[in-house]
Amino acid sequence: MLEELNQQLRLHVVMQWVAIEDALPPVELDVLVWDEFNVYITNRLDSNDVVWDESTQILDGVTHWMYLPEPPCA
Repeated sequence: MLEELNQQLRLHVVMQWVAIEDALPPVELDVLVWDEFNVYITNRLDSNDVVWDESTQILDGVTHWMYLPEPPCA
């Protein structure tokens, strides 16, 4: 029971949108980002700047990010 509650708490804490003004994710770690219209899986390219790489384009207008969820158990 306690382990299940800890798991639910961890998911609740990890799965929250974070405004880029409040904090940035580590560089080169894949995260979800929101640009007011779409959600992308991407990463931050540079520790000195807020540049988001979506493999085919540099994203502008990103306002929030979130860690990716854990993959499902097999």
